[in-house]
Amino acid sequence: MKFLKVFLASVLLTLTFSPAIAQEGTAGVSSNQQGNIVYFSVYNTTESTVCMFPYVISQNNVNGQVVPMIQIGPGETGVNIGAYGQANTDYAWSIQVGAKYRTGTCA
Repeated sequence: MKFLKVFLASVLLTLTFSPAIAQEGTAGVSSNQQGNIVYFSVYNTTESTVCMFPYVISQNNVNGQVVPMIQIGPGETGVNIGAYGQANTDYAWSIQVGAKYRTGTCA
């Protein structure tokens, strides 16, 4: 009987918190390539202001930069953070950018 009560309580808690978890959203980086240039922007689908920290995951034969930190509000999308372009057109190139974030302002 005790097991059944604990099990039912667990199920009730799961059902109570599931909608909140599904609605949290996320924040991240998106890219748009035009020729030999890639433009990076950030988005925030959460319901809170976030402080984002973009960083280069990998790069090969490129020049450019992304901002080290940016604050964006809830629901903001397409906020430009920088670009990278092919350094030498005779060689293959690649760039991958990611971002970490925390809820709240950057201050």
